[in-house]
Amino acid sequence: MHGETRQQPWQWSADFQQRSSSLWIEQTPGRDSTSRARLQGLLAQGSFRLTLRADGVHYERTLRQRPTERSHGFAGSIALRWRRRHLRWDTLLSLFRTGAYTARIYEYEPQLPGEVSILPLYGEGGRMVTVCGVRLGPLQMSARWRLYAAAVQIETSQGSR
Repeated sequence: MHGETRQQPWQWSADFQQRSSSLWIEQTPGRDSTSRARLQGLLAQGSFRLTLRADGVHYERTLRQRPTERSHGFAGSIALRWRRRHLRWDTLLSLFRTGAYTARIYEYEPQLPGEVSILPLYGEGGRMVTVCGVRLGPLQMSARWRLYAAAVQIETSQGSR
């Protein structure tokens, strides 16, 4: 599901996604289920753009005669973009916390021109990515810096009946 609204000067969007599939592990039938929600706000004024984003994930695996495995993940980010004629600056700041890799959150990352990067965030931590560039006639120069700090020792999924 997707919803969008514009309340000047902001543009807001919300997304919800539910995926479910059947499993068969070690002669045992079961089900995998993942729910993802995202709220995003965008403010664009002139050469400046600010994006605020919050993500949440809930993962559940149910197998007959076994405890249900559950894990959750949350992330929040702020993206700043400034462009002026021959100059450009993009910065992304993110904080995240997930209980397991199964509750990872995918996030676009600013990249050098011509590249695309969508990285999974899992564990607990934060990252900052900055890309700046300048165009001098037919020549374009860009640089990217990334600072990533995460505790990737994640807990095992919680079980309950």
